[in-house]
Amino acid sequence: MLEKFMRAKEDRPTPPEVYNMRLYLTVMAISMSLLVFGYDTSFIGTTLEIPSFTRDFGLDQMSSGEKSDTTGNLTSVFSVGAFFGSLFMFFIFELFGRRVSLLIADGLSILGAVLCTAANGNLDVGFVKAQLDIERALTSEGEKHSLWQYLGAAFKEARMKGIRNRFGLVVMMTIFQAWGGAVAINYYSPTIFRSIGLENTTLWTGVYGVIKSVSAIIYFIFFIEAAGRKWPWIISCIGCGICMYFLGAYIHIVNPESGTPQSASQEAAGKAAAAAIMIYGFVWSFGANGLPLIIASEIFTPSLRSVSGPFAGMSVWLWSFVVTKVEPYMFDNMGTGGFGVYFFFGTMLFCSTVYAYFFIHETKGLRTDQMDALFGAVNGQVVDYEEEAMQEKGGGVEMVETVV
Repeated sequence: MLEKFMRAKEDRPTPPEVYNMRLYLTVMAISMSLLVFGYDTSFIGTTLEIPSFTRDFGLDQMSSGEKSDTTGNLTSVFSVGAFFGSLFMFFIFELFGRRVSLLIADGLSILGAVLCTAANGNLDVGFVKAQLDIERALTSEGEKHSLWQYLGAAFKEARMKGIRNRFGLVVMMTIFQAWGGAVAINYYSPTIFRSIGLENTTLWTGVYGVIKSVSAIIYFIFFIEAAGRKWPWIISCIGCGICMYFLGAYIHIVNPESGTPQSASQEAAGKAAAAAIMIYGFVWSFGANGLPLIIASEIFTPSLRSVSGPFAGMSVWLWSFVVTKVEPYMFDNMGTGGFGVYFFFGTMLFCSTVYAYFFIHETKGLRTDQMDALFGAVNGQVVDYEEEAMQEKGGGVEMVETVV
């Protein structure tokens, strides 16, 4: 019963042999790297507030403007690294395959963890340049002409009708995802929690992370194939937008950072503001959090998936970089306590809802040929995969196409 609930209905059922233990264990092993990466993303904001970190990197001796510059650089460089990692991984995928690419990525992650542990604010610039040279060597040595032929063919296909709009959809979803507030909370959670009057920012950051994790597990394991993609995104954005508007209104009216004594009603509103952030985390992870990458992984033709995956990752991290770079300045300049930041994020979430209603298609359970028909097939044609399978079974290899 549970297995039926977790799977989408299929007009051509997947053979039961596909769902085997080796597949599940492989996916779980690969996901461990994402677990570590998610840990870094979630706790980078808290790290900026640790006394030893502020001491070693001189943050405690800086003015407000200098601290905004430095924290913006420290958090945005994380997104820059992820952006170029997504770019380089395409070449590594094509040159070395998936297994070796995963080992290379794991090795670089371990190296990065060692450097983070040993860093004290005096990292040699020459060493950084040397690491960049190593990455260039990994992506340039052994280049073959066939790789560039593949790139040329992929670029040509990406510009075709029915394909270019899929890339556009991925870009728009990652833009709305980045400006929905979740990236800001991940990187600047201590600032945000202090802005609503919470003191133990480390504790609340941990609680927020646990809530997001539980919500994501529930949605992506049990509900994604039953609820689909489009409406969870819409409902998630509406709920999160309401939370953001409430937070902005609370900070504007109460100004919890002012230090003035609060009435009983204001204290109750502060508790409601803390609850609003936790509700935001739950609702966000229950829908919008991972959907851009989920949709990007299923809407493209097999011939483009080596390109579309890195492209989606680059788009995610490009906009994460923009948000984390400007976030400190937004809090400094958008009203007392940064209340305008919450109104801005709330507005973007409601704009995302309107966009999703008109432009995000429901892709749950669709085959590749159905995706082609949904987005407008390349050259006005789609492949009839069922007819093709019958041709192959009968000894033929001819690909049958039908005009849309």
